[in-house]
Amino acid sequence: MKINKQNTIVCGPVHSGKTSAVNDFLKTQSNVSGILTPDVDGLRVLKDLETGMVYPFQVNNDDMRAVTQIGKYKFLNSTFELARAILSTLALKTPETIVVDEIGKLEMQDAGFEPALGQLISKHRNSNTTLILIIRDTLLAAAIEKYHLQDAEILKADPGESTILKL
Repeated sequence: MKINKQNTIVCGPVHSGKTSAVNDFLKTQSNVSGILTPDVDGLRVLKDLETGMVYPFQVNNDDMRAVTQIGKYKFLNSTFELARAILSTLALKTPETIVVDEIGKLEMQDAGFEPALGQLISKHRNSNTTLILIIRDTLLAAAIEKYHLQDAEILKADPGESTILKL
């Protein structure tokens, strides 16, 4: 994967390898911050890219903690709070690269990682920081409009080759 622009969107269908492709790319980078939400044992976790810390995020249906449900998936409210705190802090810093995984239905409804996500994108839109935003393909147009990302480079994940991104 080669990033050519300050604002880069990695998009593709569900389970197309978006997160895996970005994670592989990040192994070759330094001074990266943000959040990545890879699957671990079938459930999504939240990884703070600056510290390397991993937190539980998606939970099973029988989990009794406070959750937000989107479709058939349940996510811990406490982890959404942590993600918003990480993103809010990054709005005040200028790392070389910031990753946000993933902008989804909740963010389109001003929930999930919002309002910290919108503030982060606004702050770094014209900074020297490279923003890498992972967005599901069905939400791409709405996210571009909502976050004013018309000038972003768009890389599409290839479901057949999970670690390769293509223009």
